[in-house]
Amino acid sequence: MAFNDGFRFVADVTAVDGRYLGQLPLDMDWESAVQAAYWVAVRRGVLPPLMRCASATIEPSWHSERGAPRVDGVRITCHGADGARASATIPRLYFRDAVETAALQLVAQGVLAAGERFYFEVCAYPVPDRARYDERAGDVSLSGAEIPQPLPLVADSLETWLRGASRCGDAAGSGEDMPVFIPEQVIAEAKQLARQAGDVEWGGVLIGRLYRDTATPEIFCQVTALIPARHTVAARTRLTFTAQTWAAARAALDLRAKGELVVGFVHNHPFWCRDCPAENRRHCPLIQQPFFSRDDVALTRAMFPRPFNIAVLLSDLGEADLRCDVFGWRGGMVAARGYHLIGGVPQSADDSATDNGAATAVDTAAAVANPAAESNRPRRDGSPDASCANRPAEHRTSADLQAP
Repeated sequence: MAFNDGFRFVADVTAVDGRYLGQLPLDMDWESAVQAAYWVAVRRGVLPPLMRCASATIEPSWHSERGAPRVDGVRITCHGADGARASATIPRLYFRDAVETAALQLVAQGVLAAGERFYFEVCAYPVPDRARYDERAGDVSLSGAEIPQPLPLVADSLETWLRGASRCGDAAGSGEDMPVFIPEQVIAEAKQLARQAGDVEWGGVLIGRLYRDTATPEIFCQVTALIPARHTVAARTRLTFTAQTWAAARAALDLRAKGELVVGFVHNHPFWCRDCPAENRRHCPLIQQPFFSRDDVALTRAMFPRPFNIAVLLSDLGEADLRCDVFGWRGGMVAARGYHLIGGVPQSADDSATDNGAATAVDTAAAVANPAAESNRPRRDGSPDASCANRPAEHRTSADLQAP
């Protein structure tokens, strides 16, 4: 993918007590942000539905009160092959992962302690005539030109799918998120297999179809089946999907021959808090909210980067049933999202489950629950969960947006 980001971005870092800690250059990965902006345009019918955006321009969105060089986010303009353009603004929160990675040098220098909180502001400075290319395997031809891959869309009525479906999960982004429909039998099968895995993690690939509403340009997704992961290396806080796992998943998808594509993955978290005192459990965020670790996010970013990809998390909280949460892409970041549970499939759809094989590396060894959600972010600041023996250690710093 070719993109022009004729600016260099830096972060001014301040300690919680107000001390200025320095300026950090940021190595930005714009892929998720660009695809998020492109996906908004595709869902609105402004740009043609391809697997990914081929060209984009990235510009700072200047701070509304303090102006340049401080930024509130970035403005991304996606370019269609026919000359059409569409723009979207990605919020400043998108910079946080890059800031926390850059801040590791401050930890190495002893300026920050591992896990310490700090504030940051982002500034942008122009770099004339700079254009960059992200040449990923299978996406760019030998000549450097993007080969557009059409998005497989089936025409159907969104209203028909919504009729009889039950809304579940986090509703925070319900107005922004693509509607996703998951059959009850797929969730039930995933829970059964997760229970059978015992005290180690288990996972699988979710396959399905994408639809375009016949009344609007909206796109929605149906999960049709779960392909349980084979040939994995499983541990209590880690699940590694091997090359053989992916080969089995591809073979199962080809064998079905129903025009489906990979729409996401599912994995579970065993009951880590079994040995914790009851008082600790009452305050532990591992129980109070979904625990989608940094490594879960890294897996999603590396192996399930399409803006329509979702991640289903099954959590054992010591109760009779496993908790089911769904995460997905929003604004270029992974966040908790809602979904629609369906008991059956409308007449126009064809659904069946399989257990032929499936998916990549889920690693919950690093801690931060739902890092994409600012309000849910746990802190290593003496809160009740900080001493939890089963909570994996956090070695990164913890960045907050600078207060206005």
